Amino acid sequence: MAKLGKNSKCPMCGKIATYKFRPFCSKNCSNLDLSRWFRGQYRVEAEEMPGVDDYSESFIPRNKENSH
Repeated sequence: MAKLGKNSKCPMCGKIATYKFRPFCSKNCSNLDLSRWFRGQYRVEAEEMPGVDDYSESFIPRNKENSH
């Protein structure tokens, strides 16, 4: 992540960032970035965890009544 110095640039438009809206220069650029997250234009890559359906039946715990 970029360090915020005195002359940090807004990642949306390249203008000088302001302390109030850092790392952006204005509320408009801040909202533009947020809208891109909401629309799915930005994503955080992650490995998908296996769900219950991904395991074979031998891994599903059974109660004592069903195991006879």
